[in-house]
Amino acid sequence: MIYRKYIVPLMFSLCISSCESPVEFSRTNVLDPQNELYVPPPPSGISLTSTKNVAILTWRDSSVYEDGYIVEKAIDDSTTFKILAVLPPNSTTYSDSSGDISLNTWYRVGSYKQKTDKRDLILTQPVKLSLGNVTSLFSAPTEAGDILITWNENSSFESGFVVEVAVWMDTVSYPFQRAATSSDTTFYELVRVSADVSSYVDTSSLTFGMFRRYQVSMVRNRAGNELVLDQSETYFGVNQWMSPMMGGINLPPMTILDEERIRLFWADQSKFEDGFEIQRKAPGQSFHTFVALTSPNATSYDDTTNLMNGGDYSYLVRGKKGSRFSFSTGVGFTYTIATPVLRLNNSSATDQITLSWTHETSLAVRYIIDQSVNGGPFQTAAIIPVPSFQYTLPADTTKTYRYRVRSASSSVSNGVDAKYFGHYDLRFTAGISGASDIAFSPDGQYLAVGGSLLSVVTGSVVRTFTPCNAVAFSPTGDTLVTGSTNSVGLWNVLTGSRLINLTPVSAWQNDVSDVAFSPSGQYVASICYDGKATVWNLVDTAIVSTFGYTGFGHPQSVSFKADGTKILSTGRGTTPGWSYVDVVDVATGVVDRTIGEYYGAWDVQWSPNGSLIALSTNQYLVLSLFDLAANQAVWTALASRGRFADGGNLLLYNGSVLNVPTRAEVSRTSLFPLYGLVAISEDASLIANSPNPNEVSIFARTGKRWKSTDSLSNASF
Repeated sequence: MIYRKYIVPLMFSLCISSCESPVEFSRTNVLDPQNELYVPPPPSGISLTSTKNVAILTWRDSSVYEDGYIVEKAIDDSTTFKILAVLPPNSTTYSDSSGDISLNTWYRVGSYKQKTDKRDLILTQPVKLSLGNVTSLFSAPTEAGDILITWNENSSFESGFVVEVAVWMDTVSYPFQRAATSSDTTFYELVRVSADVSSYVDTSSLTFGMFRRYQVSMVRNRAGNELVLDQSETYFGVNQWMSPMMGGINLPPMTILDEERIRLFWADQSKFEDGFEIQRKAPGQSFHTFVALTSPNATSYDDTTNLMNGGDYSYLVRGKKGSRFSFSTGVGFTYTIATPVLRLNNSSATDQITLSWTHETSLAVRYIIDQSVNGGPFQTAAIIPVPSFQYTLPADTTKTYRYRVRSASSSVSNGVDAKYFGHYDLRFTAGISGASDIAFSPDGQYLAVGGSLLSVVTGSVVRTFTPCNAVAFSPTGDTLVTGSTNSVGLWNVLTGSRLINLTPVSAWQNDVSDVAFSPSGQYVASICYDGKATVWNLVDTAIVSTFGYTGFGHPQSVSFKADGTKILSTGRGTTPGWSYVDVVDVATGVVDRTIGEYYGAWDVQWSPNGSLIALSTNQYLVLSLFDLAANQAVWTALASRGRFADGGNLLLYNGSVLNVPTRAEVSRTSLFPLYGLVAISEDASLIANSPNPNEVSIFARTGKRWKSTDSLSNASF
């Protein structure tokens, strides 16, 4: 095949080693008119490879009559070529070891036919030298906790490699770190390595939770300048690194195993840790301190510690490799365990006391019972393993005891007193309607319940009078006075017949709230819900006096002094719900003395000894013993009503009997506390309770037992 295409005309001179003078070349592709010889065809199949710092050209010799080959080279410009070498005929390869290599280097080859005054040649199309590139760039953690960067170097001409890094922090998993974002591509030079190197270990300031992006570039030094030949980029993420992560901010449900063990959980996201370091901040500490180092691959840890009830605990977990640590992942919580509730089991045994308790927790490991004897200091009396909730201790009837119970870390329970003292057992409970007020007969044979009379032995109704709001027995017990709407009636207890019917004085509310007999039996008093009180002389049923008025419809009360000259009344007031407790002269109805103004003062009882009054205030919530001589309350309890017995030496409240002179509880009912209406017989052998208008119970004193004197009802105010 004849090539006649014009390539590019160029006249130049070249000194070749085989000639002594310059020879001209004419770059044409035309038929020689003198000898009719064709210009030799160009080489074919040209290719360019390389070894270390050497570019190797190869081609096929497509001519049989060429005089030789010309090799040309262009740098940075693919059109400006210079002759690199002139080769003899039949050449098929050339190696360029000049080292003059740039990012863009081209070669081409042509065959020529020499004449006396010129040479003709045809050149191949330029071929570009491939400098190779960095491929398969990869990064991974090492067992030492560093980052190994590897790559394939596919170049024969690099002077070395530059490793660059861009760093940012994972602010989602580690929100306490200041960081760039994942789009941050600002690379900084990390290191330079020599030629033929294909790996590097990054040990520089590695921080757990840090993302690193690597870039590796080939460089070549040429004419005093550094050329970046090619580069490759890789990404290194936190999930490939040691980063322990606990199960969220809240611990799993069974994290607190019991009072002496806390179990922590986390996910092991590390490959090469030596273990995980546990740090703890307990109540009273201002910073976390080292607790333990787990084995590698651990995902939980049991902290065997005595927990402090109500204390704030905080834990940190971090991976450890040598002297390096991962980020700390923390969890905190407030440890709260319920307080045991202690009670005394009533027992007739004289030489032992049985305690029992409840505890609303499943975390307790043991219980400690503390005992105080005769008011002395508490000392440990017993240690009980779970799941026991009862314990019996030896006792001496001549001593008083106080007990409390606690678990290993709970708060101390309520204190319980134990005393060998009087006990009332339930005799019967009777269903009866209209139980608006109750009172024992002086001989203790009957209980008036509203308008009915019950036998205290059988509980059966033996008399029926009239529905009423209030009842009271005469001192002799043969007459019962009742108070109802616009009526005060006197009844024969034995026959049930009405003896007298009296009409109370009232302003607008004529429902009777309370009635009372004077200790001599001469006078009867009533008070209506509007506070208006009336006193009658039973000799002639004449009204002796009237007094009081509140204008507000709420319960009121009256009670005679032992000598019958004065009467207590709650019937005067100016503010809704509030009443003055007055001492009123029976004969004149004039207020002799005002005890005070109280909210909800709905019940008053004058002690038979005349020196104390039992005052129920705050709508039957607070009971006080008020000393008239001292003009102050000397005892206070959470109770609804108080009733005196034994000439004023005993006071019944909430099912307990108080020794008034000593202020000590001496007896208690088996059903404690009692709510609603209460009554006690004069000899204190019987107690009655009506918790609602349709039920009444009677308790009989049955001797002494170990009983608790503790309750909210005798807490001081």
